[in-house]
Amino acid sequence: MALYTDNLPGDLEAPVLIASLRGWVDAAGVGSTAAEFLSGDGPVVAEFDGDQLFDYRSSRPVVDFIDGTLRELEWPDLVIHHRRLGGRDLLIMRGTEPDLQWRAFAASVSEIAVAVGVSEFIAMGSVPAPVPHTISTPMIMTSPEPALIEADVRTPEGLLRVPAAALTVLSHRLSSDGFEARGYWAQVPQYVNGPFYQGVIVLLERLANRLRVTIPLDGLPEEALQQREHLDGIVAGRPEIQKVVEKLEELAEQGEELPTAEEIGSQVEQYLRDSSDGGDPFRSDG
Repeated sequence: MALYTDNLPGDLEAPVLIASLRGWVDAAGVGSTAAEFLSGDGPVVAEFDGDQLFDYRSSRPVVDFIDGTLRELEWPDLVIHHRRLGGRDLLIMRGTEPDLQWRAFAASVSEIAVAVGVSEFIAMGSVPAPVPHTISTPMIMTSPEPALIEADVRTPEGLLRVPAAALTVLSHRLSSDGFEARGYWAQVPQYVNGPFYQGVIVLLERLANRLRVTIPLDGLPEEALQQREHLDGIVAGRPEIQKVVEKLEELAEQGEELPTAEEIGSQVEQYLRDSSDGGDPFRSDG
């Protein structure tokens, strides 16, 4: 049984397949927000069968009740949009990371890529990192092919053994099938909830540079500025966290090795445990 239905245009010119999924490697919603922004009002040209790809106990539908009356049931989805930007055909895959049948899912995506003549595959996402919100969002890059690593983007050093994301499986499968595959990953502060707009902008700017197109950012810079001011205000009022941020700034400026994610995370978690208001002082969407 096919995993997807499609209405793919037949006149695409070397389209670029771009993917970001909610879930793993989507810290602070940076990758998924960038994909949503990029797809805009572009039509859905392929849709994957959620009943075959999702375990609804872990990727549960969301239901809205109003005064006790069920009004809406929203299912997790996984779709591909088409958008033409700066003379380039873009296929943007977005939605929820599938729970099931990753091999079959990757094979289906490769089938689509072959059918429309995809020129390259770009995964994008975000990972939590011990970095402050007060500096430009760092980025790392990965690729199954060393030759595709770009000289001006950092890569993880040495052996990095981590649980795979569906995007990683896609990169591996598409690379094995002869497509160029690369991934861009924004490193976002561990203490920030999403969406983290500064990271979204960094991803979109990198993508624009890679594709040699202009991606209009519309209101994103203003959102990022307001969020920065909001975070600055929160940190200024909490001396314990201000010290952590200042230390991260100092290490970043000196180019020294940053503390591990576990170290910075434990400090933030301890503060949250000690917080008396019971809320999340680092939520950044206010």
